[in-house]
Amino acid sequence: MEGKVVNMDIAAISMAMSQYNVATAVNTSLMKKALDDGTENAAQMIQSINQASNPNLGTKLDVMA
Repeated sequence: MEGKVVNMDIAAISMAMSQYNVATAVNTSLMKKALDDGTENAAQMIQSINQASNPNLGTKLDVMA
């Protein structure tokens, strides 16, 4: 009888480990997606900053007395 209890515990542990592995894979995939999105957003921001910058802006000062 004790042998069956041990076998059921091993089966339960096996299922728990499998569920843990699936959860870990899902979390890793979500983190990769978030990292890719962040990298893409940063690249777009840098590109928009470079396009918006005007090298002549701020080089001259109009002053009236």
